[in-house]
Order: sequence, then C-alpha cells, then structure tokens
Amino acid sequence: MKKNFSYAFAIFAFAFVFSACSKDQQTVKCLDGRWQVTAERVSENGGPFITTPTADLGDIKYEFTKCKQKKEGLCDGNISAVFGMLSFEVPFGFKADDKGETLFIDEDKNEATTEDQRTATITTLEKNDFSFTYTETDGSDTETYQYDLTRIED
Repeated sequence: MKKNFSYAFAIFAFAFVFSACSKDQQTVKCLDGRWQVTAERVSENGGPFITTPTADLGDIKYEFTKCKQKKEGLCDGNISAVFGMLSFEVPFGFKADDKGETLFIDEDKNEATTEDQRTATITTLEKNDFSFTYTETDGSDTETYQYDLTRIED
C-alpha cells in the first residue's frame, strides 16, 4: 500500500509541475527555432487583404531563442531578410502574453520605449506552422499585417 501511495504521489507531483508551466512559457518553448516567412498579407484602412506575391516577398526568417521568460524578461530573437541585393538583420526581444495568445516584440529590448514595439495576435502555433497578425497606425492610416511562417531546419 505504501508503494502504491508513493507512485500516486509521484504522478500527482509530476502533473502539478507540468500544469504549473504557464501557457506563455509553453508558447516561447514552441517558438524556439528558425521560421521562414511563407506569406504576407496587408490590409489598408480596413480594406481587403492583399497578398504579397511570392517573388516580391524576399527571403525573411525569424529566429526565436528559447528562454525562461519570467527569469529573463524578454527572450532573444532575430529577423534576417534578403531582398535582391539588400540584406539586413534586426535583433529583437520577445515574450508571449495573454495565455500564449499574444506575441510582444521589442526591437531595442527596452520596454520603456514604445515606438519600436509590436503586439501581435498569434492565430496559429503548431509544430511547423506559425501565423500572427498585428496592426500599425500612422496618422490616419491603419495597416494590418498577417504573416504565415513555416519552421525550417538548418
């Protein structure tokens, strides 16, 4: 009987520890790795979404580094892009919020400065598929961006 109680307690403790892991942390863990942008759609001022032709999309990759979100604040990420002869990289900080449904990106990793921050809604996050949407307002113009990404292996 004592042995059965020990097994039951171990299973209960494991289940408790697993369930204590936040959905935000699970999202960060799932994002870990490199992702290729496969589609971009843009809507201006509430109009219909226009898909960027694949030939014009360029080679855009997001890299998310797994971290312990609560201990490290923002996790490290990087965007690398190649458009013809132009290439660049943009390091950023990120975290998941709202039970893993929101992705917060901060280009200078300083949450006190807001002009370089984006808050995106995660619409899909599966093992190899990731989609998000965010909106930017510039004066009286509002643009909504939708991105689809696929996990890539290096």
